[in-house]
Amino acid sequence: LLGRGRHCEVYEVLPAGPAGRRTAVKLLRPELAERPGGLRHFLEKAEIAASFHHPNLPEVLRIERDLDPPRVVLQPVDGTPLDRLAAPGRGLEPERATAILRQAAAALDYLHARGAAHGGLSPASILVAADGRVTLVGLRLPAGAGRERVPGGGGGGIAAGIGDEPG
Repeated sequence: LLGRGRHCEVYEVLPAGPAGRRTAVKLLRPELAERPGGLRHFLEKAEIAASFHHPNLPEVLRIERDLDPPRVVLQPVDGTPLDRLAAPGRGLEPERATAILRQAAAALDYLHARGAAHGGLSPASILVAADGRVTLVGLRLPAGAGRERVPGGGGGGIAAGIGDEPG
């Protein structure tokens, strides 16, 4: 188990053979899958998430609707949450903090340009890999999110989101 949130659980899947690759699998929690519309909502958010293509957001590899239970297969995200990076009372070096915040801001800008927002940004949802790459996890789409903004006009097609949980 990589993570558990209000709606989903995310598991690491190790490759079966030398040609396989490590993935992460996001599953809707069983009690929510049984609610009316719960599974449909999960799959709709997965479709929206699959439209994202940004280096600082998780990558959806595929959506497996025909399995029981349905699942979202993601590129695994390695990193340490920002809230665990700094020693208590010391913070981060200014250069490192600036590099982290620039990448987080780039991902937020990408989301906002598509009419979406993170919906739960906190230091725990900013993962920093050993090489310094930042990934925002735990996106929560508010109602109406996912409409691409068109300069000078209203919303366009769906172009946003990822479930409600880290991973």
